[in-house]
Amino acid sequence: GEDGEEEEEDPIQPPAPREQQPPSAFPDTPAIVAQAFDFIMGISSLRAAIRFELVPFLQRVHDNIVEQSNAGNADFTIKMMLGGGKCQARKSPLKLCFAIMGLFLGVSSVVLTTNTSGRNDLFTKFRELLRGTPISSPHPHTPTATRSYVYRKKAPTDAILSLLPAGDGDSGREQVLLYGTCGSGDKMTWAVDQLLQGAILVVNNSCQAITSAVNFVRQARGCRPDFRFLLPVDEADDFNRTEAGARGDIDGAIKMEIALKHLCNLGPLIRFDVSATLFAIYLELVKQARADGVLGADIFYVDASSEYVGSDMIRPLEDAHGNPIFLDVNELCTKNFFISPKVEALWSDAYQNKKSLVLDATTSAVTANGNIYQKARRLLDKFRDAIAVCVSGSKIEWCTSTPLPGRPNDKNWSTNSYAGKMKIFSNILASIVRTYPDRPIFVFGYSQLMRGLSYRSMQRAPSHYVLLYGKDQSICKLVQAAGRSQGEQASLLNRNGFQHVTFLTLANDFDTVKNYPSFLEAIQRRMAGGATLQGALAQPFEAKYNFSARQHGPKKLLLKELKNELMQYSPVGDSDMGDLVGATTAVQKLTGRSQGRLIIEVLQVLGAICEESAVTTTDINNEIQTSRDDYQRFIEAGGHLPNRATDVTPIMASLIEPVSESLGIGPVVDFVQNGKRKKKFFLDENVVATLAFNNLDGDAPRLQFTLADPVDEETMQQRLTNETSEVPIDDALDVNEMLLARVLARSLEHTHGFDAPSGAQAGSPSRGSSGAGASGARPPSELLQLIDLKPHGVLGASDKRQLADPPGRGSDTAIVDPTGLNFIQNGPSGAQGASRAIYDNWQITTFPPCVKEALSAECCAKRHAYDGTQIIHVISPSFSICNPPPSREQAVGVLADAYKNVFAEFDGSDALFLSLLPISGDIFAGPFRDEMAQLTADAITAALDQIDLDMSRRLLHPAGRMRLCIFKESDLSAYSRVGFRVHPQ
Repeated sequence: GEDGEEEEEDPIQPPAPREQQPPSAFPDTPAIVAQAFDFIMGISSLRAAIRFELVPFLQRVHDNIVEQSNAGNADFTIKMMLGGGKCQARKSPLKLCFAIMGLFLGVSSVVLTTNTSGRNDLFTKFRELLRGTPISSPHPHTPTATRSYVYRKKAPTDAILSLLPAGDGDSGREQVLLYGTCGSGDKMTWAVDQLLQGAILVVNNSCQAITSAVNFVRQARGCRPDFRFLLPVDEADDFNRTEAGARGDIDGAIKMEIALKHLCNLGPLIRFDVSATLFAIYLELVKQARADGVLGADIFYVDASSEYVGSDMIRPLEDAHGNPIFLDVNELCTKNFFISPKVEALWSDAYQNKKSLVLDATTSAVTANGNIYQKARRLLDKFRDAIAVCVSGSKIEWCTSTPLPGRPNDKNWSTNSYAGKMKIFSNILASIVRTYPDRPIFVFGYSQLMRGLSYRSMQRAPSHYVLLYGKDQSICKLVQAAGRSQGEQASLLNRNGFQHVTFLTLANDFDTVKNYPSFLEAIQRRMAGGATLQGALAQPFEAKYNFSARQHGPKKLLLKELKNELMQYSPVGDSDMGDLVGATTAVQKLTGRSQGRLIIEVLQVLGAICEESAVTTTDINNEIQTSRDDYQRFIEAGGHLPNRATDVTPIMASLIEPVSESLGIGPVVDFVQNGKRKKKFFLDENVVATLAFNNLDGDAPRLQFTLADPVDEETMQQRLTNETSEVPIDDALDVNEMLLARVLARSLEHTHGFDAPSGAQAGSPSRGSSGAGASGARPPSELLQLIDLKPHGVLGASDKRQLADPPGRGSDTAIVDPTGLNFIQNGPSGAQGASRAIYDNWQITTFPPCVKEALSAECCAKRHAYDGTQIIHVISPSFSICNPPPSREQAVGVLADAYKNVFAEFDGSDALFLSLLPISGDIFAGPFRDEMAQLTADAITAALDQIDLDMSRRLLHPAGRMRLCIFKESDLSAYSRVGFRVHPQ
C-alpha cells in the first residue's frame, strides 16, 4: 500500500463502469477524437472511473482547441469551459480526459488546484488513473536536460513520490508533473522537456506556485515559440477572492490573483473551470458580462453512480420522537469547547456502532482555546476506547485513551503524528482500522475539511457529521465541507450498519446542503434546452433554492448582492416543504416551546414593539427573573431559563437572523444601537404576525430532546482491551450535582434570605476570617468534598513516581503556578519546586509583558497560554521572610485573596479543569509549614465564600471541577483529613 504496509482488502465491489457510446454513434467525429477515445477506453482504471458521456466531451474540447489555435492574435480570447457535478463524484477523470485530448492535439496542460494537500492528491489520482500508460506527443523534441528523472518512493514508507534521478531501464518520461518537486536547476530543465512533450503540470494555488508555472510556460516557449497550453482549474470557485481579482484588475487583488492573471496573459487556449459549487462562478460570469456567451455545450456534469452517497442520503439528528434536531446560532462556542448536549447525543449515537466514522468541523482553533485537541480530549474522556483524530494544516495526529496492551504510547498525540509527505488521511485511516478494527473513529478538523480531500478508506466511510461554519464562511465552503461525507461508498456504508449519514448543523445550512446539487441540475436542464447561462439564471426558481443566509463566495466578491438583484423565486408551495426540513423545524421550534419563543413572549409583555420602546438584555433578564415559574412553560423539555443577561445575549443573536429566507420569513427581532451603547431590542410585528404560535397551555412540547441511552459498562468492557484507572467524568456527575445543590442552597438561605441586608451578602466572612465560624459560611467538610485531591503534582508526578501523563498540547486543564515575584520580574532561572518543573516542561525562559505588568505584588494572579496550555501564575505570599510573622487569621486572609484571584482567572478561561497547588506551600510556608493542609482548606473556603454564587457554581460544577494536586505522598493524609475528596489518579 501507499504507507508501506499491505493494502487493505476492498470489501465492496466497485460500481460497473458507465456505458459509453462509441465514436461511430456520433456523426462527423474527427479521427483524432476517436483515437483519444480508444486510448482512454484502453486504460481500465480510467475507463472504470468515467461518469460522463466521453465522445461529446472530447469532441467539444477538440473543436474548441482547433478554433482557438486558428484564431488570429487580434481575435484571441480565452475560451471558457465549465465542469461540475456533486462533491466527490469522480470529477478527476473529467479533468484528465480534457488534458489527454489536448495532448493528442499537441497541447500541454497546466492544472491548478487548491492547497498543497489538494495538489498532492490530484497528482496521485492522475497517476493512478493513467497507470503509467505512455502518450506520444505529435511534436518531436530533443531533450536539453543533462539528466533524466522519475517519480518513485524515496523510502518504502513514503506516501508521496519523490522526483529522483532515473536509473538503468527508466524511460525518463513522466506524464504528470508535481510542482514543488521540479522547480530549479536540472530538474526544471527536465520538467520543461516533459511539458514540451505534452506532460501535465499540477500546481497549487499560491502566488509562488502559479508564478513558477508562468516561468515554466515562458521557458517552454523559449524552446518552441508555438508552445500552447490548456488551463484546467480544479476547485475553481476558490481562486477568485476579491472583486478586483475576479475582474482581472491588479489594484485591490491579492498576490495569488495577480499571479493567475499573469498566467492567463500567456494565452491558454481554454480555461476549464471545474467545481462541485459552480454557482459562484456563474455569478462572476454575470458580473463580468460574459454569461450570455456561455452555452450549454460548454458545460459538462459528471453523473453520480448507484454507489454514490449524496445529499439525498443525509438525515438530521433526531430526538426520541423522531423529530429533527439542529444546532442553534451561538449554541457552540469556545466556552463550551464547541460541545453541547446535541453534540454529545450525536457522539452517543455514533458510539453505538463500532464501525462509525464521525467528522467534526466546528472549531477552527488548533492551539488557541476551544481547539480541536481540547474537544477531542473531551470525547476521549467520555468514550475511553474511541479513536480521536485531529487534522490541521501542518499535520494529522491520532490517539486513544485505551490503547492496546502492546501499544501503550497510542495514548499520546505525538506517537501517531504525520506531516509532509506522510500526511495522507486515507492511508492514516486505513492504518488505524488495521490496528483497531472495531472502534468508532472521530475526526476533528476545520479548514482541512472544506474541500478537495477524501475522508474515507476501503473499510470506513463517514457515518456522522457535526458541521458548524462561521457566518462569514460562504455557501461554497459549506457545501464542499458537507461533501467530505459524500462519495461512491453506499455499499460500504450499508455494510457498516448505516442507511444514511447523520448530520448535526444549523437548520438553514442543512437545507442548503440538501438542495444545492439539484439547484445546479435545474440550471443545467435549462441550458440543455438552449438557454444561455444568463437566460437560465434569469428565469424564476423554486423557493427551496433561495440560499440567502450566507455569501455565495468570498465576501469581497459581493456576490450576495448580485444574486439578490438577479435571481427570482416562486412563492413557497407545498412541493417545497419536503425539501425544507430545516426551515420548517426552525419555525415549529420558534412557535412552540423554545428560548426564542420565551423572548418573544417577554418582549410582548414589556411592550417592546418599536424603536422607542426597545429594551436591553438586562431588561429582558430582569423580567424573566421576576416570574420564572410563569415563563418556564415556554421552554422545551430539558431546557433552562436564562439566569443572567449574558445568557440572553446569544438568544438575541439568533433572533435577529432571518427565521428562514427560503420561506420568506425574516428576523422576528430588530434592534437599535447608538454609538457604543448597548443594543436595544424590539419585536418586528410584521414578521410575528406571519407566524402561527402554538397554544402551550397543557400541550406537550413537540421537540423533546433526549440523549441516547448511555452505553452500559458490560458493552464498554467488551470493547476495551486494556483497563484504565481514570474515572470518567460522568461517573461523578450525579453525586457532585446533589452535593453542589445542597451546599449552594444552604448558602442562599444565609446570604440572600429575607433578613439579609439589601445589596449585600450577609453571610460573607469578614476580611482575614477563615470563614469557619462566620455567619452563613459553608461547612468546610462539605465544600471541600467538591474538590478532588490528586496524589501527584500538576505534571502527573509525585515525589516517588510518575502517576499520570503531563498535560499535552491543547490540554483542557489550567495549571496553577505559585511562584515568587522576583522570578516573574527578573526571569525564572532561580525558580525551584513546582515552578521550576512547570517552566522546564513548557520551556518558559521569560515572561510576556502582560504577565509582568499584571503580577506586581503578592496575591496577584494572571493567566497566559503557553503552547496551547493555560497557566495561571500567582505570586505566593512569602511567610518565611515576614518579620514579625503574620497571625494565623492574617495568613488565611492573605491566602484567601490569592486563591480568589486564581479562581477569577480560571473562571475567565475556557479550561475545563483547574489543577491547583497549595499556594505558599513548601519554601514560602515559613512558620505554617506543619499546618499547611488546614491553612489551605480554610483559605480556599474563605475565598469561595467571598466570590459570587454564580462563579461558585461554575467553579464547583462537575463540568469545571477543581483538583488539588499534592506532590509529596506523605502529605496526602493531612489534606484528606481536612476534608478534600480523595480521588483516584
